[in-house]
Amino acid sequence: MKLDGLKLNNNIQTPVQGNVRNNVSNAIENQTLTAPTQIDSQRVEGATSSAASNPINNKAAETLKAQVLAQAPISYAYVRDIKLPFSPPAKLFKLANGQKVAVLEKKGPTVLETYYNVGSMNEPDDKRGISHFNEHMAFNGSKSLTGGGLKAGDFFRIVNELGAITNASTGFSQTNYFVTSQLLGKGNVFDSTAYIQSEQLQYPEHTAEMVEKEKGPVTSEISMVGDQSENIALNNCVRNLFQIQSTSSDLVAGSISNINKLTRKDTLDYYNLWYTPDNCATVVTGEVPAAEAINTIAKYFNKSAYVPVQNRKYQEFNGIQKPVRVDVKMPKAQSSIFALGFAGPKNNSTKENIEMEVLMTALLGYKNARISRALNKIQSSAMMNIERVGNRPTDPKAIMIASQSTPQKTEDVIKTVYAEINKLSQKPLTQEELDTAKKILKMTYSKVSENSQLLNNLIGNALLDDDLAYVENYLPILDSITAADISAFAKKYLDLNKASLSVVHPENLEDTAIMANYQNANKKFDVRLSQMTPSANVNTVSFKGRLEDKMMDLSKVKQYKLANNMEIVLNPNKSDISTSEIVLQTTQPADVKPAVPAILSVILNEGSKDKNYDAFYKDVYKAGMSLKFDADFQSVSANVTSLASDTGMAIDLIKEVFEQPRFSEKSFNYAKELVREAVSNIDASASETASNALFPNLTEFATKEQVLASIDEITMDDVKSFFNYIKQNAMAKGVFTAPFEKNPNLENTVVSKLSAGLGDFKEFSTEHFKSFAPVAQNQVLTKAQQRNQADIIQAYKFKTNYNPKDHAVFTLLNTILGGGPSSRLFEDLREKQKLAYRVESNIDFVGDTGVVSLGIKTTTDNPSENIQQYDNVKKSLDGFKNHIEKMKNELVTPQELEAAKLMIKTKLLNSIETSDSQTAVLNSSKDSLNGIATVNDSLKLIEEVSAQDIQNAAKYIFSGNSITSILASQKTLDNMNLS
Repeated sequence: MKLDGLKLNNNIQTPVQGNVRNNVSNAIENQTLTAPTQIDSQRVEGATSSAASNPINNKAAETLKAQVLAQAPISYAYVRDIKLPFSPPAKLFKLANGQKVAVLEKKGPTVLETYYNVGSMNEPDDKRGISHFNEHMAFNGSKSLTGGGLKAGDFFRIVNELGAITNASTGFSQTNYFVTSQLLGKGNVFDSTAYIQSEQLQYPEHTAEMVEKEKGPVTSEISMVGDQSENIALNNCVRNLFQIQSTSSDLVAGSISNINKLTRKDTLDYYNLWYTPDNCATVVTGEVPAAEAINTIAKYFNKSAYVPVQNRKYQEFNGIQKPVRVDVKMPKAQSSIFALGFAGPKNNSTKENIEMEVLMTALLGYKNARISRALNKIQSSAMMNIERVGNRPTDPKAIMIASQSTPQKTEDVIKTVYAEINKLSQKPLTQEELDTAKKILKMTYSKVSENSQLLNNLIGNALLDDDLAYVENYLPILDSITAADISAFAKKYLDLNKASLSVVHPENLEDTAIMANYQNANKKFDVRLSQMTPSANVNTVSFKGRLEDKMMDLSKVKQYKLANNMEIVLNPNKSDISTSEIVLQTTQPADVKPAVPAILSVILNEGSKDKNYDAFYKDVYKAGMSLKFDADFQSVSANVTSLASDTGMAIDLIKEVFEQPRFSEKSFNYAKELVREAVSNIDASASETASNALFPNLTEFATKEQVLASIDEITMDDVKSFFNYIKQNAMAKGVFTAPFEKNPNLENTVVSKLSAGLGDFKEFSTEHFKSFAPVAQNQVLTKAQQRNQADIIQAYKFKTNYNPKDHAVFTLLNTILGGGPSSRLFEDLREKQKLAYRVESNIDFVGDTGVVSLGIKTTTDNPSENIQQYDNVKKSLDGFKNHIEKMKNELVTPQELEAAKLMIKTKLLNSIETSDSQTAVLNSSKDSLNGIATVNDSLKLIEEVSAQDIQNAAKYIFSGNSITSILASQKTLDNMNLS
């Protein structure tokens, strides 16, 4: 459970689990929709594992490695360099067994990722879900030809000792496995990482015992995604778009009955058919020299040459020739969700794929893009996703547009999207629209070049598609694209006569209403569609493994206190990008109606007093700039990413809004309706109920119903008064990460512009407001909703004074309890008891209150699969209780503590990899006692924490009463028997 209340920006996305503020905040941050075609074996956060200071130095692990090395390293050949814009070139190799290997040296986390060209579209339908199941099985032990191997649980244990992060995902057409590390442990951490990945991928054992064990978490995951209405919408859209025949409701996860019927022979036969060296690519990005990386890969990925396979299944993608619409109702749905799909260009059609990105950016890539602007008028928005559905180079991609809205507005949203697509034939993109889309894509590419994981994915996907031209020639092709090219692309691919539309409605919507909506919308179905530069010379980076060398170099960071009391931080980078955050914040949260900050957030993004939205943002989008304003109960803020040369312009725009927002009746009424729409679409969650009970006196944690009820009561004066409260009582801070060393005048620009025009501020303080009040008695709060799984949260409050070492202790405790796949909750409730796919703990802070929450989603009532396991609720809560008592009464082991320490170091270092992440870290650090040195100091402080500190913290945190929140079906609540 993440403790966030209502916060609103402008781009509404499908809400995720969380309380009201977290839902709305997450729902609107991003315009890209993550389709339900990537089923994680463990989500990134949940799969994080950490290291001891002496990784893999035990005799057993060394013996296993020795056995593997008894088989000689395989030979390899250097193929060529892969040229990358904004980055040094990667080296491409090919092993003698056919496996492709690419290595890119860069500073930052080291990512080892292997991509297999297999997914759910390669499965026979009676085994739909086996690709995803085999992804899970890779973590359950191996047995190599030399007799060595990993036992079940060894992979996560060793990753944990390496201080690494691991994850895997399965989609329609590929399966990926990665390990990310900061290479902090003693010994050769990359060597050990390559070894364990080679074991899991080349020699998985698939014992009958482990096959049966893994059915528990996988079927729980199927129930979990079956509760997600957006997942159903997107699956149905793809199913109809390509006329895919399947008895499974989920095209990737499959069905519970399919999974329960799998045998060891089934899973091994499927593995042997697809997991061959010629059918994969391995990419290394990070702080490993290319020669060392390829020699290490060749040493361990030495499985003998593949035998050509004749009977592999490939899905035929027969695109529909007439429009198809399907409407379904879901009990859990709180709103309506639609997904609109088109068959796109081939996987290896380089120029067309880049044209597709340009067009989708011009339609949906920013708020003033065509579809975004049109939907904005009716307080709605849509998201885009480009999906690789087939794994042959000539298979088509799927172009997806999706949106969530209240049922009453759904048809208006659909018609608006159709109308904007239809207009492309009569109104092609203007040169300004084209240039804006290109600038945004270049900015995105530049940001990707800072990120090891994203660069790895970029190269790996290009290797699978046999389309390195996409990577190497992206910028020249992008520059060459004309408006006529985009018109031709739109006519060829965005054909509404060949579109698949899937709509999911709440169960309480009458069938007659759905049919009427269908008939109205179906009338539209017969409509037919008639300056950054890459760096030429990039210096090679030298890598060092010491922790001190990976910390932020604060000697180059400058801090100023301006005459108006604003405190600013200037952090130099080496790119052409500038990222900045300016925040005006108060010590005490405002006592206002729940929806007021959300309404202000919308208004701040609508322009200024003298400029409406179009006038204000015209130059913003033309410059490829990203500028967002936000407000919560204690602050107003602005976040901007731009070219360094546009930093001064960005500051002027922020000042213009902070000085005179657009407090017009039109903006106010629009904001109220947008907030109403966004909040109405939020799904119920156990965490919302728990947060409200934990902080009953803070309107920040109002329930969805309370927020909606407040909207009509709010006046323009309420919003103005709140804004004035912030400005009159605010401290101010600004953080800028930009190429100050390359641009000597940039520092003066920032300082001079922020020194005038905003008024005076309070002295900056790290004081936190008083929010703590003990929970008077243990409470169990229940809410009924028809759903497959019970959503359970148990939360404990404690008082904190923000002592840095105390917080290091709290973080370590949470990590050991439920912070990853080697945590106690994961090992017991998921791996042993098979109660859930996802179980975890979280820690959050509100004012002077800390909250540790334990959460699980466990299947209790799935009528379609004839599953009734009501006692899973009690088993889950008993599991929580057992592990809390153990934390209080026993010392954690030295191995657990050392592994947790290295995991936190890895996470902290990962958080400062890119320019925008450094800006965010420095901004939050300003509120800490140690200021901008917080991350560096935390890296040192965690070494001082002892097992006794952890036990003492557990006794302190868990000494009070708890709030337990359960969201489940009525049958579950009636039969869960907690006594």
